[in-house]
Amino acid sequence: MQLIVMLLDMDYFFAQVEERENPLLAGKPLMVCIFSGRGELGGVVSTCNYAARALGVHSGMPIAFAKKKAPEGAFLKADFEKYNKASEAVMGIVGAHAKTVEQASIDEAYADITQECNGDFKKAAKIAQEIKKEILKQEKLTCSVGIGENKLIAKMAAGEKKPDGLTVVKQGEAAAFLGPMPVGKLFGVGKKTEEKLHALGIKTIGELAKKEEGLLKENFGNSFGHYLFEASKGVDEEEVREREEPAQVSKVASFPEDTNNREEIAKMVATLAQGVHEKLCEGGLEFRQVTFIGILEGLQTHTKSKTQEKHSQSGELLKSVAQELAAGFGLGGKKMRRAGVRVGMLQKKQEGVEEEGGKKKGKVAQGEAKKQAQKKKAQGNARETKAKTQKGADAAGGQKSLSDF
Repeated sequence: MQLIVMLLDMDYFFAQVEERENPLLAGKPLMVCIFSGRGELGGVVSTCNYAARALGVHSGMPIAFAKKKAPEGAFLKADFEKYNKASEAVMGIVGAHAKTVEQASIDEAYADITQECNGDFKKAAKIAQEIKKEILKQEKLTCSVGIGENKLIAKMAAGEKKPDGLTVVKQGEAAAFLGPMPVGKLFGVGKKTEEKLHALGIKTIGELAKKEEGLLKENFGNSFGHYLFEASKGVDEEEVREREEPAQVSKVASFPEDTNNREEIAKMVATLAQGVHEKLCEGGLEFRQVTFIGILEGLQTHTKSKTQEKHSQSGELLKSVAQELAAGFGLGGKKMRRAGVRVGMLQKKQEGVEEEGGKKKGKVAQGEAKKQAQKKKAQGNARETKAKTQKGADAAGGQKSLSDF
Protein backbone atom coordinates (compact mmCIF):
# COMPACT_ATOMS: atom_id res chain seq x y z
CA MET A 1 0.00 0.00 0.00
CA GLN A 2 1.27 3.45 -0.89
CA LEU A 3 2.60 5.37 2.14
CA ILE A 4 0.84 8.72 2.57
CA VAL A 5 2.04 11.34 5.04
CA MET A 6 0.37 14.58 6.03
CA LEU A 7 2.01 17.61 7.64
CA LEU A 8 -0.25 20.10 9.39
CA ASP A 9 1.31 23.53 9.97
CA MET A 10 -0.65 26.15 11.93
CA ASP A 11 -0.61 29.57 10.22
CA TYR A 12 1.39 32.27 12.08
CA PHE A 13 0.31 30.37 15.18
CA PHE A 14 1.10 32.63 18.15
CA ALA A 15 -0.14 35.76 16.39
CA GLN A 16 -3.26 34.00 15.12
CA VAL A 17 -4.15 32.86 18.65
CA GLU A 18 -3.81 36.47 19.80
CA GLU A 19 -6.10 37.62 16.96
CA ARG A 20 -8.64 35.01 18.00
CA GLU A 21 -8.57 36.30 21.58
CA ASN A 22 -8.85 39.92 20.45
CA PRO A 23 -10.53 40.25 17.02
CA LEU A 24 -9.70 43.98 16.94
CA LEU A 25 -6.09 42.97 16.20
CA ALA A 26 -7.00 41.14 12.99
CA GLY A 27 -5.77 42.89 9.87
CA LYS A 28 -3.37 45.11 11.78
CA PRO A 29 0.40 44.51 12.08
CA LEU A 30 0.81 42.21 15.08
CA MET A 31 4.11 41.07 16.57
CA VAL A 32 4.35 38.45 19.32
CA CYS A 33 7.63 39.12 21.10
CA ILE A 34 10.17 37.70 23.52
CA PHE A 35 11.13 40.73 25.61
CA SER A 36 14.64 40.70 27.09
CA GLY A 37 14.09 43.34 29.75
CA ARG A 38 16.79 45.53 28.23
CA GLY A 39 14.68 48.62 27.75
CA GLU A 40 11.19 48.95 26.29
CA LEU A 41 12.21 47.55 22.89
CA GLY A 42 14.76 44.96 23.99
CA GLY A 43 14.15 41.47 22.61
CA VAL A 44 13.10 39.76 19.39
CA VAL A 45 9.97 39.04 17.39
CA SER A 46 8.89 35.43 17.89
CA THR A 47 6.26 35.50 15.15
CA CYS A 48 4.05 38.02 13.38
CA ASN A 49 0.92 38.10 11.24
CA TYR A 50 0.84 38.64 7.49
CA ALA A 51 0.05 42.34 7.83
CA ALA A 52 3.36 42.77 9.65
CA ARG A 53 5.21 40.56 7.17
CA ALA A 54 4.00 42.78 4.34
CA LEU A 55 5.91 45.62 6.02
CA GLY A 56 9.12 43.58 6.18
CA VAL A 57 8.86 42.24 9.74
CA HIS A 58 9.92 38.63 10.29
CA SER A 59 10.63 36.13 13.08
CA GLY A 60 13.93 36.70 14.84
CA MET A 61 14.00 40.42 14.05
CA PRO A 62 14.95 42.72 16.95
CA ILE A 63 11.87 44.44 18.33
CA ALA A 64 13.52 47.85 17.81
CA PHE A 65 13.90 47.12 14.07
CA ALA A 66 10.32 45.83 13.84
CA LYS A 67 9.06 49.00 15.53
CA LYS A 68 10.62 51.10 12.77
CA LYS A 69 8.98 49.00 10.07
CA ALA A 70 5.58 48.81 11.80
CA PRO A 71 5.36 51.85 14.12
CA GLU A 72 1.58 51.53 14.46
CA GLY A 73 1.65 47.79 15.06
CA ALA A 74 0.77 45.88 18.23
CA PHE A 75 3.69 44.35 20.15
CA LEU A 76 2.51 41.64 22.56
CA LYS A 77 4.44 39.56 25.06
CA ALA A 78 4.38 35.85 24.19
CA ASP A 79 1.94 33.85 26.32
CA PHE A 80 3.12 30.25 25.97
CA GLU A 81 0.55 28.84 28.36
CA LYS A 82 -2.15 30.12 26.01
CA TYR A 83 -0.39 28.76 22.92
CA ASN A 84 0.24 25.35 24.50
CA LYS A 85 -3.44 25.04 25.36
CA ALA A 86 -4.42 25.81 21.76
CA SER A 87 -1.78 23.39 20.49
CA GLU A 88 -3.10 20.55 22.66
CA ALA A 89 -6.60 21.09 21.28
CA VAL A 90 -5.35 21.05 17.69
CA MET A 91 -3.25 17.93 18.23
CA GLY A 92 -6.27 16.21 19.75
CA ILE A 93 -8.25 16.86 16.57
CA VAL A 94 -5.44 15.49 14.41
CA GLY A 95 -5.16 12.43 16.67
CA ALA A 96 -8.86 11.72 16.23
CA HIS A 97 -8.26 11.22 12.50
CA ALA A 98 -4.93 9.41 12.49
CA LYS A 99 -3.51 6.64 14.67
CA THR A 100 0.13 7.66 14.16
CA VAL A 101 0.87 11.33 14.86
CA GLU A 102 4.29 12.88 15.41
CA GLN A 103 4.18 16.35 16.91
CA ALA A 104 7.20 18.11 15.42
CA SER A 105 6.72 21.37 17.33
CA ILE A 106 4.05 23.38 19.12
CA ASP A 107 2.43 24.24 15.77
CA GLU A 108 3.36 21.35 13.49
CA ALA A 109 2.46 17.67 13.33
CA TYR A 110 3.09 14.81 10.90
CA ALA A 111 0.49 12.09 10.52
CA ASP A 112 0.78 8.76 8.73
CA ILE A 113 -2.70 8.44 7.23
CA THR A 114 -1.92 5.49 4.95
CA GLN A 115 -4.40 3.17 6.66
CA GLU A 116 -7.06 5.82 7.14
CA CYS A 117 -7.15 6.64 3.41
CA ASN A 118 -6.22 3.15 2.18
CA GLY A 119 -3.27 4.58 0.23
CA ASP A 120 -5.53 6.85 -1.83
CA PHE A 121 -4.38 10.46 -2.25
CA LYS A 122 -7.92 11.70 -3.00
CA LYS A 123 -9.20 10.22 0.25
CA ALA A 124 -6.16 11.68 2.03
CA ALA A 125 -7.11 15.15 0.78
CA LYS A 126 -10.66 14.68 2.10
CA ILE A 127 -9.31 13.71 5.52
CA ALA A 128 -7.12 16.81 5.53
CA GLN A 129 -10.08 19.00 4.57
CA GLU A 130 -12.13 17.56 7.42
CA ILE A 131 -9.32 18.21 9.90
CA LYS A 132 -8.96 21.80 8.68
CA LYS A 133 -12.72 22.36 9.01
CA GLU A 134 -12.82 20.95 12.55
CA ILE A 135 -9.87 23.08 13.68
CA LEU A 136 -11.51 26.18 12.22
CA LYS A 137 -14.87 25.35 13.79
CA GLN A 138 -13.63 24.32 17.21
CA GLU A 139 -10.54 26.50 17.65
CA LYS A 140 -11.24 29.37 15.21
CA LEU A 141 -7.76 28.86 13.72
CA THR A 142 -6.52 28.13 10.20
CA CYS A 143 -3.72 25.81 9.16
CA SER A 144 -1.92 24.74 6.01
CA VAL A 145 -1.54 21.08 5.09
CA GLY A 146 0.85 19.24 2.82
CA ILE A 147 0.33 15.65 1.67
CA GLY A 148 2.96 13.47 0.04
CA GLU A 149 4.57 10.06 -0.13
CA ASN A 150 6.98 10.88 2.72
CA LYS A 151 7.70 13.43 5.44
CA LEU A 152 9.95 15.61 3.28
CA ILE A 153 7.41 16.03 0.48
CA ALA A 154 4.63 16.68 3.00
CA LYS A 155 6.78 19.33 4.69
CA MET A 156 7.60 21.08 1.40
CA ALA A 157 3.98 20.89 0.24
CA ALA A 158 2.63 22.44 3.45
CA GLY A 159 4.49 25.66 2.73
CA GLU A 160 3.20 26.08 -0.81
CA LYS A 161 -0.18 27.75 -0.24
CA LYS A 162 -0.03 29.49 3.13
CA PRO A 163 -2.18 30.59 4.78
CA ASP A 164 -5.07 28.13 4.94
CA GLY A 165 -3.71 26.00 2.11
CA LEU A 166 -3.85 22.35 1.07
CA THR A 167 -1.30 20.93 -1.36
CA VAL A 168 -1.20 17.30 -2.48
CA VAL A 169 1.86 15.84 -4.22
CA LYS A 170 1.00 12.37 -5.47
CA GLN A 171 3.38 9.48 -6.00
CA GLY A 172 5.63 10.17 -8.97
CA GLU A 173 5.06 13.95 -8.89
CA ALA A 174 7.95 14.85 -6.56
CA ALA A 175 10.45 15.71 -9.30
CA ALA A 176 8.02 18.04 -11.10
CA PHE A 177 6.99 19.61 -7.78
CA LEU A 178 10.49 20.19 -6.40
CA GLY A 179 12.44 20.76 -9.61
CA PRO A 180 11.59 24.43 -10.35
CA MET A 181 11.94 25.57 -6.72
CA PRO A 182 14.92 27.73 -5.69
CA VAL A 183 17.47 25.48 -4.01
CA GLY A 184 17.18 27.58 -0.84
CA LYS A 185 13.62 26.31 -0.34
CA LEU A 186 14.77 22.70 0.14
CA PHE A 187 14.17 21.74 3.75
CA GLY A 188 17.49 21.80 5.63
CA VAL A 189 19.23 24.25 3.30
CA GLY A 190 20.21 27.43 5.13
CA LYS A 191 21.62 30.68 3.83
CA LYS A 192 25.27 29.59 3.89
CA THR A 193 24.52 26.29 2.14
CA GLU A 194 22.45 28.15 -0.44
CA GLU A 195 25.34 30.51 -1.14
CA LYS A 196 27.74 27.59 -1.53
CA LEU A 197 25.34 25.81 -3.89
CA HIS A 198 25.01 29.00 -5.94
CA ALA A 199 28.81 29.17 -6.15
CA LEU A 200 28.68 25.66 -7.64
CA GLY A 201 26.21 26.89 -10.24
CA ILE A 202 23.22 25.21 -8.60
CA LYS A 203 20.19 27.52 -8.49
CA THR A 204 17.22 25.15 -8.38
CA ILE A 205 16.38 21.88 -6.64
CA GLY A 206 16.09 20.28 -10.07
CA GLU A 207 19.68 21.26 -10.87
CA LEU A 208 20.80 19.89 -7.51
CA ALA A 209 19.07 16.58 -8.27
CA LYS A 210 21.28 16.15 -11.36
CA LYS A 211 24.57 16.42 -9.47
CA GLU A 212 26.70 13.42 -8.57
CA GLU A 213 26.64 12.35 -4.94
CA GLY A 214 30.43 12.43 -4.82
CA LEU A 215 30.48 16.14 -5.69
CA LEU A 216 28.01 16.95 -2.94
CA LYS A 217 29.87 14.89 -0.34
CA GLU A 218 33.13 16.56 -1.35
CA ASN A 219 31.67 20.01 -0.76
CA PHE A 220 29.28 19.38 2.13
CA GLY A 221 30.62 16.31 3.93
CA ASN A 222 29.41 12.71 3.73
CA SER A 223 26.28 13.03 5.85
CA PHE A 224 24.86 16.32 4.56
CA GLY A 225 26.07 15.63 1.03
CA HIS A 226 24.11 12.38 1.03
CA TYR A 227 21.06 14.20 2.40
CA LEU A 228 21.18 16.80 -0.39
CA PHE A 229 21.56 14.03 -2.99
CA GLU A 230 18.50 12.17 -1.68
CA ALA A 231 16.29 15.10 -0.67
CA SER A 232 16.66 16.88 -4.01
CA LYS A 233 15.01 13.83 -5.57
CA GLY A 234 12.24 13.79 -2.96
CA VAL A 235 13.63 10.72 -1.18
CA ASP A 236 13.02 10.46 2.57
CA GLU A 237 12.81 7.15 4.44
CA GLU A 238 12.19 8.57 7.92
CA GLU A 239 9.06 7.13 9.46
CA VAL A 240 6.34 9.06 11.29
CA ARG A 241 6.83 8.21 14.95
CA GLU A 242 5.03 9.34 18.06
CA ARG A 243 7.24 11.33 20.42
CA GLU A 244 6.68 10.77 24.10
CA GLU A 245 9.53 13.08 25.16
CA PRO A 246 10.53 16.51 23.82
CA ALA A 247 13.39 16.50 21.33
CA GLN A 248 15.29 19.06 23.40
CA VAL A 249 15.09 21.42 26.37
CA SER A 250 16.65 24.87 26.34
CA LYS A 251 16.80 28.25 28.05
CA VAL A 252 18.06 31.50 26.50
CA ALA A 253 18.50 34.89 28.16
CA SER A 254 19.91 38.35 27.38
CA PHE A 255 22.74 40.07 29.25
CA PRO A 256 21.89 43.45 30.83
CA GLU A 257 24.46 44.87 28.39
CA ASP A 258 26.47 43.32 25.58
CA THR A 259 29.59 41.80 27.14
CA ASN A 260 32.87 40.03 26.44
CA ASN A 261 33.56 39.43 30.13
CA ARG A 262 34.15 35.70 30.48
CA GLU A 263 33.14 35.67 34.16
CA GLU A 264 29.78 37.28 33.37
CA ILE A 265 29.23 34.78 30.58
CA ALA A 266 30.14 31.84 32.86
CA LYS A 267 27.77 33.12 35.55
CA MET A 268 24.93 33.43 33.03
CA VAL A 269 25.63 29.92 31.72
CA ALA A 270 25.45 28.50 35.25
CA THR A 271 22.05 30.14 35.77
CA LEU A 272 20.75 28.86 32.43
CA ALA A 273 22.07 25.35 33.10
CA GLN A 274 20.25 25.33 36.43
CA GLY A 275 17.01 26.31 34.69
CA VAL A 276 17.42 23.56 32.09
CA HIS A 277 18.21 21.05 34.83
CA GLU A 278 15.00 21.96 36.66
CA LYS A 279 13.01 21.31 33.47
CA LEU A 280 14.71 17.93 33.05
CA CYS A 281 13.86 16.94 36.62
CA GLU A 282 10.24 18.06 36.19
CA GLY A 283 9.95 15.89 33.09
CA GLY A 284 11.93 12.97 34.49
CA LEU A 285 14.39 13.22 31.60
CA GLU A 286 18.07 12.47 31.04
CA PHE A 287 20.34 14.06 28.42
CA ARG A 288 23.37 13.06 26.39
CA GLN A 289 24.08 16.17 24.34
CA VAL A 290 24.80 19.66 25.66
CA THR A 291 24.87 22.75 23.42
CA PHE A 292 25.98 26.29 24.18
CA ILE A 293 24.31 29.02 22.13
CA GLY A 294 26.00 32.39 21.71
CA ILE A 295 24.23 35.34 20.08
CA LEU A 296 26.64 38.19 19.40
CA GLU A 297 26.05 41.87 18.78
CA GLY A 298 24.66 42.10 15.26
CA LEU A 299 22.61 38.97 16.11
CA GLN A 300 25.03 36.43 14.64
CA THR A 301 24.17 33.10 16.25
CA HIS A 302 26.73 30.32 16.81
CA THR A 303 26.60 27.04 18.70
CA LYS A 304 29.04 24.53 20.20
CA SER A 305 27.95 21.03 21.25
CA LYS A 306 29.33 18.04 23.12
CA THR A 307 27.84 14.55 23.35
CA GLN A 308 28.42 12.37 26.42
CA GLU A 309 28.93 8.61 26.31
CA LYS A 310 25.95 7.93 28.59
CA HIS A 311 22.68 9.62 29.48
CA SER A 312 22.63 11.61 32.70
CA GLN A 313 20.43 13.91 34.76
CA SER A 314 23.35 15.41 36.70
CA GLY A 315 23.02 19.17 37.15
CA GLU A 316 26.73 19.48 37.92
CA LEU A 317 27.69 17.67 34.73
CA LEU A 318 25.33 19.84 32.71
CA LYS A 319 26.75 23.07 34.18
CA SER A 320 30.34 21.88 33.81
CA VAL A 321 29.97 20.93 30.14
CA ALA A 322 28.01 24.08 29.29
CA GLN A 323 30.64 26.31 30.90
CA GLU A 324 33.41 24.37 29.15
CA LEU A 325 31.73 24.99 25.81
CA ALA A 326 31.19 28.66 26.64
CA ALA A 327 34.83 29.09 27.65
CA GLY A 328 35.92 27.73 24.28
CA PHE A 329 33.49 29.92 22.37
CA GLY A 330 35.30 32.39 20.12
CA LEU A 331 33.93 35.91 20.29
CA GLY A 332 35.97 37.13 17.32
CA GLY A 333 36.45 40.55 18.88
CA LYS A 334 32.72 41.03 19.40
CA LYS A 335 30.53 41.16 22.47
CA MET A 336 27.82 38.68 23.38
CA ARG A 337 24.20 39.84 23.56
CA ARG A 338 22.39 36.63 24.51
CA ALA A 339 23.39 33.17 25.67
CA GLY A 340 21.62 29.85 25.79
CA VAL A 341 22.02 26.29 27.04
CA ARG A 342 20.29 23.40 25.30
CA VAL A 343 20.25 19.66 25.95
CA GLY A 344 19.27 17.00 23.47
CA MET A 345 19.22 13.25 22.82
CA LEU A 346 16.75 12.94 25.70
CA GLN A 347 15.22 9.86 27.27
CA LYS A 348 13.14 9.05 30.33
CA LYS A 349 15.23 8.58 33.46
CA GLN A 350 15.79 4.86 33.87
CA GLU A 351 16.11 4.53 37.65
CA GLY A 352 13.51 2.27 39.23
CA VAL A 353 12.78 0.42 35.99
CA GLU A 354 13.34 -3.34 35.96
CA GLU A 355 12.55 -5.99 33.41
CA GLU A 356 10.48 -8.95 34.49
CA GLY A 357 8.86 -11.25 31.97
CA GLY A 358 9.27 -8.56 29.30
CA LYS A 359 7.28 -5.99 31.34
CA LYS A 360 8.58 -2.75 32.80
CA LYS A 361 8.27 -2.07 36.51
CA GLY A 362 8.69 1.08 38.58
CA LYS A 363 7.23 4.58 38.66
CA VAL A 364 8.61 5.57 35.26
CA ALA A 365 7.02 2.59 33.53
CA GLN A 366 3.76 3.10 35.39
CA GLY A 367 3.76 6.76 34.39
CA GLU A 368 4.39 5.87 30.76
CA ALA A 369 1.58 3.32 30.78
CA LYS A 370 -0.83 5.78 32.39
CA LYS A 371 0.12 8.45 29.85
CA GLN A 372 -0.45 6.07 26.94
CA ALA A 373 -3.81 4.94 28.35
CA GLN A 374 -4.99 8.54 28.81
CA LYS A 375 -3.87 9.41 25.30
CA LYS A 376 -5.66 6.46 23.73
CA LYS A 377 -8.79 7.19 25.74
CA ALA A 378 -8.80 10.85 24.64
CA GLN A 379 -8.34 9.93 20.99
CA GLY A 380 -10.93 7.18 21.26
CA ASN A 381 -13.45 9.61 22.75
CA ALA A 382 -12.74 12.07 19.97
CA ARG A 383 -13.27 9.37 17.33
CA GLU A 384 -16.49 8.26 19.04
CA THR A 385 -17.79 11.84 19.13
CA LYS A 386 -16.90 12.25 15.48
CA ALA A 387 -18.71 9.01 14.58
CA LYS A 388 -21.84 9.98 16.52
CA THR A 389 -21.89 13.42 14.92
CA GLN A 390 -21.53 11.89 11.45
CA LYS A 391 -24.21 9.30 12.16
CA GLY A 392 -26.60 12.01 13.29
CA ALA A 393 -25.92 14.04 10.16
CA ASP A 394 -26.57 11.04 7.94
CA ALA A 395 -29.80 10.19 9.76
CA ALA A 396 -31.01 13.76 9.24
CA GLY A 397 -30.33 13.47 5.54
CA GLY A 398 -27.06 15.36 5.78
CA GLN A 399 -24.32 14.69 3.26
CA LYS A 400 -21.20 12.88 4.51
CA SER A 401 -18.15 15.10 4.80
CA LEU A 402 -14.66 13.69 4.75
CA SER A 403 -13.83 16.69 3.26
CA ASP A 404 8.31 26.22 12.18
CA PHE A 405 11.78 32.14 18.25
